Amino acid sequence: MNSNTLVLTYCSGYPYEIFERFAGSLYDTGFSGEAIYFIKESDKPTLEELKKSYPRVDYVVTESHFHVQSFRFVLYNSFLKYTKLHNPTHVFICDSRDVLFQKNIEDWKWDDTVDLYFFGEDKITQDCKYNTSWVTNIDKQFPEEKVWDTIMNKNIICSGTTYGTLDGMKKYVELMTTHLERFPEDHQLKNHPSDQGLHNYLYYMNKLNESGLTVKVLDNKDNLVNTAGYGFVGINSDKKIVNKDWDVSYIVHQYDRFPDSIKAKLSDKYDYIL
Repeated sequence: MNSNTLVLTYCSGYPYEIFERFAGSLYDTGFSGEAIYFIKESDKPTLEELKKSYPRVDYVVTESHFHVQSFRFVLYNSFLKYTKLHNPTHVFICDSRDVLFQKNIEDWKWDDTVDLYFFGEDKITQDCKYNTSWVTNIDKQFPEEKVWDTIMNKNIICSGTTYGTLDGMKKYVELMTTHLERFPEDHQLKNHPSDQGLHNYLYYMNKLNESGLTVKVLDNKDNLVNTAGYGFVGINSDKKIVNKDWDVSYIVHQYDRFPDSIKAKLSDKYDYIL
């Protein structure tokens, strides 16, 4: 089943070019849905300028009560719960600065048995010092659940891109919001960019399944999202990032980790070095 997708992203404090390359790469693929930027008041002039070129772009002015990388899920939850939407069938939530689109995500053949697609990385949790820190800090909060013992040898699942049915995404961001409320104000989740620990916790500790959600974890070979930080393969002659089968990926995430010599090859239209 093809999808009518709504894209949600938090983006703030960047120059116009970063806002533009996200929307530009998205709509250059033929994408027909809406893209909503969650921004601060100071970003309004930038978004008003962007809307002149991309009429299906809109924005929500927000204020974060703790670290935005976790608080964005609270914002998404409120938006999806209380905003009258234009009947999207699916929702894609993602980072902004390090995400680019290469093929129209609305053409992805959706598995009707799946509520959410998560995207795995090519590394296990205990082999990454950042993910180790995020997960062990949750483990310390709930030692009776043995979170670290369960997750330490599991592949990292990236929280920077998640694709779901509208109902599936509503349940997911509500779960993220509800679980965030379990942590004290001085916890790492609320003071550092560590939402990925909670994302992995919900999946590997079966909180999503217990809520009736069917989640499928895709990797770079599946090619919907190429999470390239630990798995970059190459660029083809059309300046598209590819997976191990040399297939062009629909979405590329974490390209900001590439050296400038690689980023300079990604586009003649947008500046991916900035």
